[in-house]
Amino acid sequence: MPRVYTPPARSRLRGTTRQAAWATTIREPLLSEVDSIRDATKARLRGAAVTTEEAAGYEAILVAADGLAREDRAAWWIDHRGHSAYSLLLERTAGAVDRLAHAAATASSPEAGA
Repeated sequence: MPRVYTPPARSRLRGTTRQAAWATTIREPLLSEVDSIRDATKARLRGAAVTTEEAAGYEAILVAADGLAREDRAAWWIDHRGHSAYSLLLERTAGAVDRLAHAAATASSPEAGA
């Protein structure tokens, strides 16, 4: 069964006071939408039977959502203003899939047990 864990708390934004204030107005609505997507993804994982491949995809979405919640650079949020929650998750999901695949390969390698 895939891991379904509690999302991280939102990070305090780093940057100037003005950047942090502006970034907060950008970030909060997006993270609220990301939280909704995350909740729906968790429900899919817990509800119906999913294939291993589907579960890996859903887990990648959860990892991507966690990464967005941990993003603490005000400048990053300002640079990504105008993006949708879906586009930000898509951007982060590609990296999450790569990390999950690497972690699975490392865990199953003969050297991992040595």
